[in-house]
Amino acid sequence: MKFKYIYGPVNSRRFGKSLGIDLLPFKTCNFNCVFCQLGRTHRLTNERKEYVPFNDVIKELKIAVKRFEFDVITFSGSGEPLLYSRLGEMVDLIKNIFPDKKLCLLTHAPFLHKKEIRKEIQNIDIFSPSLDAGTEETFLKINRPHPEIKFEEIKEGLLKMREEFKGEYYLEIMYIEDINDDEKNIKGLKKFIE
Repeated sequence: MKFKYIYGPVNSRRFGKSLGIDLLPFKTCNFNCVFCQLGRTHRLTNERKEYVPFNDVIKELKIAVKRFEFDVITFSGSGEPLLYSRLGEMVDLIKNIFPDKKLCLLTHAPFLHKKEIRKEIQNIDIFSPSLDAGTEETFLKINRPHPEIKFEEIKEGLLKMREEFKGEYYLEIMYIEDINDDEKNIKGLKKFIE
């Protein structure tokens, strides 16, 4: 069987063997990051909706769990997973069906300044957000977000998630030579992390 929404498992330095779940059409995202391994964003959107059929994803996952050995199930793929409006429901169902499997979310953390969105993902085991800039100017240059996304709201959401989240929390930073590796950005990131 060829999978449409499940990929891998892929080897991850951080998480071991990762079985991926892709909940979005190719390059549907609310960011257009200069470093994205998939290239430019085709559909820059900030609309949360059910982009792919919920039940089809679960059907594929049930087959994949029987077929592959892996350490973690990771929400990632073709775009920002938090755009998927039924992500929280999917997390809860997967935890119910496969209670022994760890769930990971890779995200650029839009929407997390909203309590209801943070609540949706409280049942994941590993939260791995990205923050690539110490200043708003650099954030706009590197991540090229949808106009509705605000740098201060991203930081606010990351801090609130850190206070509330009980699982493993790994902040990921992508340094790009001559773009965000200057003293101002490094100091801004250091201050935020502290």
